[in-house]
Amino acid sequence: MSDFSPSSSPRNATAERQADHQTPSPPPDFVVATEKTIKRWLETSALRPKLFHAPERQSDRHYYHAHNEILSPEKAHRQYMLVKDDLTKKDPEWQDDLPLFGAAAPSFHDHPLTREQEAASRRVLCVLGYTCEIDFCPLLLDLVPLLMVFLPEAVVYAVVHNMHLHRPFYFGIGHRYFLAVMAAFRDYMHRYFPATAAHMAAVGADTEDWLGLIFYRFLIPLVGHRHLLQLLELYLEDGVCFFFRFMLALFKEIKWRLKAMLLESGAMWWGQIADFTFSIDFDVKQGLTTVLTHYGTHVKRSNLDRLLAVRMSDPMERELIVKQDIEPLRLHGTTKGADGDVSILHNKRTYLKLIASFLPHHQRHRPLKMLFSSERHGRSLDTLYRACRNQQPCIILIEELRHEHVIGAFCPDPIHPEKAVSGTGAAFLFRLTRPAVRYAWVGDSTRALEERDIFQLATPHFFALGMSNDSDHPGLLIDADLDTGSSQQSKTFANLPLCGSGSEKFSIKRVEVLVLMTPAHS
Repeated sequence: MSDFSPSSSPRNATAERQADHQTPSPPPDFVVATEKTIKRWLETSALRPKLFHAPERQSDRHYYHAHNEILSPEKAHRQYMLVKDDLTKKDPEWQDDLPLFGAAAPSFHDHPLTREQEAASRRVLCVLGYTCEIDFCPLLLDLVPLLMVFLPEAVVYAVVHNMHLHRPFYFGIGHRYFLAVMAAFRDYMHRYFPATAAHMAAVGADTEDWLGLIFYRFLIPLVGHRHLLQLLELYLEDGVCFFFRFMLALFKEIKWRLKAMLLESGAMWWGQIADFTFSIDFDVKQGLTTVLTHYGTHVKRSNLDRLLAVRMSDPMERELIVKQDIEPLRLHGTTKGADGDVSILHNKRTYLKLIASFLPHHQRHRPLKMLFSSERHGRSLDTLYRACRNQQPCIILIEELRHEHVIGAFCPDPIHPEKAVSGTGAAFLFRLTRPAVRYAWVGDSTRALEERDIFQLATPHFFALGMSNDSDHPGLLIDADLDTGSSQQSKTFANLPLCGSGSEKFSIKRVEVLVLMTPAHS
């Protein structure tokens, strides 16, 4: 068996390099980028409806960042040319400053590109780095060259730009996301192939270095380019789910071979897989049939999203949820309104588990009862106060409009303006959408008396949590019309803005208040 490493190049590209480093011509079975071919491909593949139009189904809008604009191929060409011209004016050598998006090095040599296609790939990556906020996404260093083989430069830019708008359906833009994807892949392996997964872990073949061959390199070191172009269609249809479905189908075919071999390291493990996928015995059509007929239904996007949400939460909360298996809170009564509206917590078992893990231990078994919902009772802080009169302890839930973050607070005292300043150190702020987090009172005894904390502040004009006498930056605030909120760093909870940096002020989609019922009333 040949040596294999995470950084090794795929055999079908590097082995064909000439000694004088001439750029090889694409093999004859590659799709030629003619206008007719491109038009047919865009019209028949899943690319056009998925990537060049805003999603129509509500379930798909979870992945669509509507504050940005979906680019048509024509509009993408205009934007792309404008950005290129602007960058050229600022720095004629702008193409040399290639963004790596977390990758160790460029990987153009692993693709059968002409010199012009390689230069175009560099330009697209540079413009993406300029127009898209991407912190970490090594996948782009291989995805862009793959698309460049058979699509024009501006269309490649449009495709990847629109994939970015549909995140995380196709890819995420942070290291934590990719680590969560790899952890989820290990979970699926343990579920479907427990013996193989245990063997992988024993030889160190399930670490980030090795799983990066899949999720960082788009399978480039494992599958020949002739097959990758067929797999690309499934990726455009299924997004990141494709990697799970294809790899599980591959392990189904090869697990017997891995079991028979004496594999003592990750290099030997993945080298054996590469030996199989580059051999004449590898039937990619059979693998795709398995993907579509079996794992296409087993690896559901909704299940993967829930698993990623848990894996994206911070390590302490993940340990509470997964290892201790905390029971979710129970909801008293219905979560559906008369007009068909549903609560933020409706069918959200993960949210109910998270809230339970955030609460003090003695309150985790108390059921929740809805007191107020802006969908049912209207957008009025005064109505909210009346609904919550003499009720405690309460949980406030807020769904933010732009990114649909779900944030909130635990209020140990009644929420009412008659007692403007209230609350105790048991109060805390939280976010339920990934990455989930809880911000408890820091209780800094070294601070001066005049800086003492204000946990809850109820007025006719706003309700706020997490203030101090020397600061007007609350950890969470909602206005009288329940239309606008804000979340800033506060000394009381030492929290970060709950909706993320740059979203300190936000529009509110809906507000709910629930009370933890006592055993006598449940």
